[in-house]
Amino acid sequence: MYPDRCMACGACVEICPDNAVATGPKGATIDRKRCTGCGECARICPTAARELVGQWIDLDELVEVLLRDRPYYTASGGGVTLSGGEPTVQMDFLGALLRRLREEEIHTVVETSGYFSMAAFSANCLDHLDEIFFDIKMLNPDRHMDATGRPNEVIWRNLAALQKLRPGVVTPRVPVIPGYTATVRNLGEIAARLKEMGLRRYTLLPYHPFGFSKAKRLDRQMPADLPQTPMGAETLKRWHDVFRKGAGATPSTADVIRESAPAN
Repeated sequence: MYPDRCMACGACVEICPDNAVATGPKGATIDRKRCTGCGECARICPTAARELVGQWIDLDELVEVLLRDRPYYTASGGGVTLSGGEPTVQMDFLGALLRRLREEEIHTVVETSGYFSMAAFSANCLDHLDEIFFDIKMLNPDRHMDATGRPNEVIWRNLAALQKLRPGVVTPRVPVIPGYTATVRNLGEIAARLKEMGLRRYTLLPYHPFGFSKAKRLDRQMPADLPQTPMGAETLKRWHDVFRKGAGATPSTADVIRESAPAN
């Protein structure tokens, strides 16, 4: 929701089938526990103060949309990257889409947190992917559970399995989040483990505060210890140095791919 756009007309209150919307001194508010995300309030809002993110689309429709950009894929050498959220949450649909794109000879990449059923991923997706960007956050299982609410054992098992099944296809990516993943111990531990697994290619993703504005629109609170400014290039470089030290060797330029960071 965008409160600055709301003129408290009450249209959303009248149309909401779940009685999840009310008006007050600061405009309309949403009871998130009642809201089912039907989108009626967004459809009727005259000032676009409400927005429904995402839409239902079937496989044939999506493939038709993606194939419109075939000339761009051909000219750039690129293709389709499936991201999220977490695309493997819809594993059957993901696999069906990847098969269709493979039939059309479109290069495909999936970005994943690694928290999925390896059996289902192997059966539905693995043979139809050209690259896998695999997020790694922490090695310590207790710290990972505290930070994400999910165990990381299955994530590391999946990474090892993918490296064995499709060597050279997986690129681990580590988000560098101040106070969470961005510690000397954590990055050093991850680097050492990746080296043991034979994974030499990796990416460090610089922290950015884009989630603050999204959290506000969803009536959520961000952790108070997170900075509200992006990570600068020099800071990211220092974390790269920590990572290389943890791996026990300095990777070549080819070993550090897609490195990017905002300027200080």
